[in-house]
Amino acid sequence: MRRFIVLDSFRGICALCVVFHHFNVRGSITEWGLFRNATFMVEFFFVLSGFVLTHAYSKRDFDWAAMKKFAITRTFRLFPLHIIMLIVFIFLELAKLIAQSKGIDFNKPAFSGVNAPIQILPNILLLQSWLTSAATLSFNYPSWSISVEYYLYAIFAIVLLFSQKAKSSLVIIFLIISSVGFLGLLVPAITILKTEALSGLACFFGGAITYIIYNNSQPGKLPRLFFSMLEVASILICYYAVTLSYEYKEIFTSVLFCVTIYIFSFEIGVLSSLLKRSVFEFFGKISFSIYMTHAAVVFVAISLAMGAEKLVGYSITYSVTTKTGSTLRYIDLGNVLYNNLFALSLIAIVIAVSYISYNIIETRSISAGKKYTKNKMINTQ
Repeated sequence: MRRFIVLDSFRGICALCVVFHHFNVRGSITEWGLFRNATFMVEFFFVLSGFVLTHAYSKRDFDWAAMKKFAITRTFRLFPLHIIMLIVFIFLELAKLIAQSKGIDFNKPAFSGVNAPIQILPNILLLQSWLTSAATLSFNYPSWSISVEYYLYAIFAIVLLFSQKAKSSLVIIFLIISSVGFLGLLVPAITILKTEALSGLACFFGGAITYIIYNNSQPGKLPRLFFSMLEVASILICYYAVTLSYEYKEIFTSVLFCVTIYIFSFEIGVLSSLLKRSVFEFFGKISFSIYMTHAAVVFVAISLAMGAEKLVGYSITYSVTTKTGSTLRYIDLGNVLYNNLFALSLIAIVIAVSYISYNIIETRSISAGKKYTKNKMINTQ
């Protein structure tokens, strides 16, 4: 089965953008408009997941046995690293509690607000983005999108299971689900679902539709120059769509991401050739680990900076309240060069930690899932 190398590379680039978004260093590259608006990269993840999973499963027979295998492999793919990082964040809250007793003040007290103990169970079950009673951005806050995605997998599998005898209806079902998500984003009052879940429904199944369009509309032998122009134009439009402020931004960028993924799925243009380079492929490979581990690295870096203030005798960190009322902790080493070097150093640490996580946790859990499903199949024969 074909692997979309370029789209995998995009996954890695988007994950790195999210890291820069969550790390605030005064006057550094972390303050670039693209990174300040990198929350929209999550919509790209949703669209891409819908596209890739439809490519992988829409042409297969999908009976109950296939559904069980799908559920097991997806669970082994997401849950081990998620649970480990949740445990890490619980320990970080304990460390914060100890630091508070030493006179180090944080934006929020340990085990309070969104990180209250009552939020642990919804996080364990990846329900924080679905339950209205749960805090979406709790503990390892990037996992909110994994919460959305895990149950999107379930919806996707159910649709495949019950449309086996009428696969031509898939595009209609996907269109209905995606439209419901977009309509909910447009008129939030008509739904009880959280915005995050609506965004996931709209984008994931929008990505599924994008794949069906891709699969049924091969462009033939168009010149590489034409695709190169399309690729450059789509990236420029995406940049401005993400960084500018306007009404219905989430809806517009989500549709634009569908178009962009369609263009790059052919992997013909000059940018596609660049994204096939091994360095981008590497980032794509460890993208899930980058996404899931970086918040802990950022937390530790900021905590160490706050602790260092006690030693050096002057402020290294300061708090900024955003327009939405949230509080961000900034780092300032007093020099633009130092600040940029510090930001890049942190990114290097995130990449190193993610590489270790990928090899120790991700690859082993994926292998365990495959082994488990294989043994189940043997035992049921």
